[in-house]
Amino acid sequence: MVFWDKVLWKGESPISGKIKVTEGFGVRRLVVEGYTQSRNLPKSGKTGFYWDSFLENLPKINRKSKILILGLGGGTSAKLFLNKFGKVHIEGVEIDPVIINLGKKFFYLNDPNIRIHKSDAKVFIRKTKDKYKVICVDTFLGSKIPDFIENLGFFDILRGLLERGGVMIADKICDNEEEDKEFVDSISRVFKDIKVSRERGHAYQQNVIVYGSY
Repeated sequence: MVFWDKVLWKGESPISGKIKVTEGFGVRRLVVEGYTQSRNLPKSGKTGFYWDSFLENLPKINRKSKILILGLGGGTSAKLFLNKFGKVHIEGVEIDPVIINLGKKFFYLNDPNIRIHKSDAKVFIRKTKDKYKVICVDTFLGSKIPDFIENLGFFDILRGLLERGGVMIADKICDNEEEDKEFVDSISRVFKDIKVSRERGHAYQQNVIVYGSY
């Protein structure tokens, strides 16, 4: 956050840690442990950050398509999908009730096309019976993802939840090339068709976004 941002809300969650909602120069951000987890969309419909990459390498999506977002946050990725594809059905999974409440108050989570599930992602994917055209994995606690995200069993389950021709998108902040390679390799063991996009965060970190299909 730059110093001229106005703080709209500040507090702490037992799940996510220190949280604040800031606004400056028309940009509203949900900041968790110093990292921007969600933001509003400008008139262009693009954020100018890694979220925009979620719209790449996607299958054909129509009004009957279902999109699953694990790590809904304030709904930035959900809003991007709705902005591009219209009134598609989005299932959003978010573990932190504080984040959900802030998303409803300051961001996009009141949109009727977003169905919110207050749940742990690893629990939700074992219970759902639905099939999805797109599954987006964007689960962060600060800059880190939960350990189970890189478990092969996790990606096996996601593969089973995809429609034929669907795409799984997984995002991780990587600090070095070794971490990057391990993340991509773990997904490639489950999904035979892999594409990778890398969005630089700063000199030492970048968002590594992997698209998997079969």
